[in-house]
Amino acid sequence: MKVAVASNNGETVGQHFGRVRQFVVVTVEDGVVTGREIRDNPNARSTRSPSSLPSPSSPASGREGRGRGSGGGRGRGRGQGGGFGEVDALEDCVAIIAGGMGEGAYGNLQRLGIEPVLTDARRVEEAALRYAAGDLPNLEERIHTGRDHDHDHD
Repeated sequence: MKVAVASNNGETVGQHFGRVRQFVVVTVEDGVVTGREIRDNPNARSTRSPSSLPSPSSPASGREGRGRGSGGGRGRGRGQGGGFGEVDALEDCVAIIAGGMGEGAYGNLQRLGIEPVLTDARRVEEAALRYAAGDLPNLEERIHTGRDHDHDHD
C-alpha cells in the first residue's frame, strides 16, 4: 500500500497539508517499508486554498475497496483530480497523512476516495507504518474550520 505523508523536510510530518513543500510516498508491505519516494507539492508556493479541491460529481471515484491493508487499484486516471496538484500527484495513494488540513480539503479528499488522516505523530515512516497497521488515530480536531483557518501560517 502507498501512503502519502505531508512533509517539509522528508523526515517529519508537516503541519498543514496544503502548505508543505513535498509529500513522502511510503510503500508499506506486510508491516515493512519497502519503498520511499519524495514528490514535490506542485502548489507549495500557491495562495490557492486547499478547500478548492475538486468536488467529484459522484461519490464513486474508482477507489472503492481501498483501505488499510489492501493494495488497492489505481482508481482515477491521471489528471482527473480536477487540476488540484496535490491530488493529481498522489492519486496512487490510499491515504494522505498530515498534522492538519482545512475542512474543505478534508471532505473533498474523502469524496475522492482518499483517506485524510490527521495526526500528532512526528516522524514520516512511523506515521505510515502505524497507518498501515491500523494503529494511527485520526485526530479530526486538527481540521481547520473556516473560523480558525488562516492561510498566513506555515
